[in-house]
Amino acid sequence: NSDDSYTVISLLSDVDPGADGSGSIILDPTSGLFSQWNGSSWSGTLNSSQFDKTHMYIMNNMAEQTLNLEYKGLPIYADQVEISLSSGWNRIGYLPRANLSLDDAMVNLSSAADGDLIKNQFEFSIYISDYGWVGDLERMYPDLGYMIKVANGQTFNYPAGLIDAPTDAKLIAESTEEALPEIPWNVNHRKFEGSMSIIALISELEYDINDPSDAVIGLIGNEIRGVARPEYIPALEAYRIFMMVHGRPSEHMVDNISFQIYDHDMEYVYEAFEVIPYEENGLMGTLDNPFNLSKNIQRGDKGFIPEDFSVYQNYPNPFNPITNLRYDLPEQAQVTVIVYDQLGREVTQLVNTVQDAGFRSVHWDATDMHGKPVSAGVYLYQIRAGEFVQTRKMVLLK
Repeated sequence: NSDDSYTVISLLSDVDPGADGSGSIILDPTSGLFSQWNGSSWSGTLNSSQFDKTHMYIMNNMAEQTLNLEYKGLPIYADQVEISLSSGWNRIGYLPRANLSLDDAMVNLSSAADGDLIKNQFEFSIYISDYGWVGDLERMYPDLGYMIKVANGQTFNYPAGLIDAPTDAKLIAESTEEALPEIPWNVNHRKFEGSMSIIALISELEYDINDPSDAVIGLIGNEIRGVARPEYIPALEAYRIFMMVHGRPSEHMVDNISFQIYDHDMEYVYEAFEVIPYEENGLMGTLDNPFNLSKNIQRGDKGFIPEDFSVYQNYPNPFNPITNLRYDLPEQAQVTVIVYDQLGREVTQLVNTVQDAGFRSVHWDATDMHGKPVSAGVYLYQIRAGEFVQTRKMVLLK
């Protein structure tokens, strides 16, 4: 729509969620204005708000039926509309009339910096200088809204978008996706308002064991919130997993994400050691330093007995407020896991029991033996299993 006389509600005058859609909301996250459907009409601050073609709008449809939206007004010439971006997160609309590769759509973002991130409801990509955008968000579409996080405030214009000019710099291999076996898990992303982006890989000891046929599942509680597969990045000559975990603002830094690893060759789903807090619009891991996921193999799992006693560096480190302590038991043993401060004083005891052979982990939430949060600083964790003893350092940030 190039006609600035339209209000948001006048553009949506034909959108009727019906009586069963009472409570449906249309929101402009940039301005904070919204209107709600009362069963027969829209009412709220968006009713008189002028439609801004550079904004992304969110609609929560409470009706059971699918609502169809139709374009109104005159065509927009995307290359003539300037979009302002502030440092940090921005919600933007996509103005070209054709879908474009991400590199082509954002070609005029001249001040893009390493670590800039763009996402829609399904996928995300991150910007790396000299390479461009890397991730599973490969194209932009006219019927989707986007969030973009930039380090440098700037303005940019989309290209005209009248034709799809494919880019030569494809960073994620396309060759095997069609041949991959189906995975039986999926996420209803429309149930959730927010998301967290995770760049990960699957590792065991010193080896990366990523296979495009495998999958990683992210859960909050027992509900699946994200599913992703390893993707090969030619620019890195390595695999990375781009997972979007969906959530709600009320879960921010309150609920934790746990993970499962599906090994296609073994035809088995393993629990992962790692647990992290859900962070609304957060990012865990980078391309150079991905979030490491590893199988928590237990008795009864395939390949469950390690060969030696081992204690691994906690992850993440530094951390705030949760970190994972991993250790291997080649035989049954009396195990204690104790956290000490720098002066050698006991802070808390995480484990004190007999454990069977296996790959073990325990989480520390930065609280003492009374459940009170501890101050930032360097802490020691000591794992004792029979005659085996090993101590490592970890750093808590606040």
